[in-house]
Amino acid sequence: MTLAELFHLYFNHERILGAPAPVTRARVALARAVQEALEAAWAVLGLQFPESDA
Repeated sequence: MTLAELFHLYFNHERILGAPAPVTRARVALARAVQEALEAAWAVLGLQFPESDA
């Protein structure tokens, strides 16, 4: 499985927001780390990561 697939499974199973504050902070940090890893992988391939509307 790819990182994107694994994160997709995690995201659909766990709530990022709404958990106790320490858990929420850890989950947000994980989501940001996955984003950074995917952005780096795309950059190696010469692709641009889509910008978020949020």
